[in-house]
Amino acid sequence: MSAFVSSLVCALWAVGAAELGPAIRYRSHIDLSNLGPPKLNLNMKKPPFTIGRGGAVTANTPGCSSERDRIQRETDKAYLATMFVPSCSKKYPRLYEQMQCHLKVGHRLCWCVDAVTGAPSDSGIVKSAEECVAATSRAKQTPVTIKGCASGQELIFYRRLFSLFSREMRKESPSTPGQKRRKPAVAKWKFVQLDANHDGVIDKTEWKGLRAKTRSLKEVKKCGRNFLRSCDQDRDRKITKKEWMACTVHAFKYAKSNQANPFLTLLKPLD
Repeated sequence: MSAFVSSLVCALWAVGAAELGPAIRYRSHIDLSNLGPPKLNLNMKKPPFTIGRGGAVTANTPGCSSERDRIQRETDKAYLATMFVPSCSKKYPRLYEQMQCHLKVGHRLCWCVDAVTGAPSDSGIVKSAEECVAATSRAKQTPVTIKGCASGQELIFYRRLFSLFSREMRKESPSTPGQKRRKPAVAKWKFVQLDANHDGVIDKTEWKGLRAKTRSLKEVKKCGRNFLRSCDQDRDRKITKKEWMACTVHAFKYAKSNQANPFLTLLKPLD
């Protein structure tokens, strides 16, 4: 009986090996000796923050000073100069300095971070801490919206507005053929053109001509009618350069980032 069972097991093994042979040969480079149940990592770090009741955010990170001391304690002194060591606030050591720097291959690279978590921001490489402060204030700035202009129409309006400004700029100050005109440069040029008396602001008499042009833009006339009114944020009947950049360049970026993803509509299943 035992001989019969042994021969049966051998036969089944031979059939299984024949069927799984290609798969076994294909996966032969994989080390199967360490297979087993997953192990629980008891040293797993907590997420950088916890969201509690009412949306309150509590930092779970050890803080800048703890992270700095850990790096200095665990790194060999011979290699410490090549490691990034965070800079902490002198007044509140748990907080990170807004600008962090690291000396790499003879070059000093600096970037902006979140003061609580130390996570890098989207500002890229910076040269001074003032750039980090400016980036933070821009992020907190309330976006300019045009009253009565639908969100879908705003983006169309701003594209046509910059197209109008670019055509005027090419006509008034032709540049090298093929040179691309950036929107901030176009907006600054238009501000100088509108500021006829060069007092640094655009008053109501100076923007009349532009208002007539924006009101005539096809399909977005309502947006054009209220555009300059949205630029005058403090309602003093004057538009400063800061207000102008906010209602042109920054408002265009906000309208572009706020538009609906077309793939969400295209990929939506039919009812």
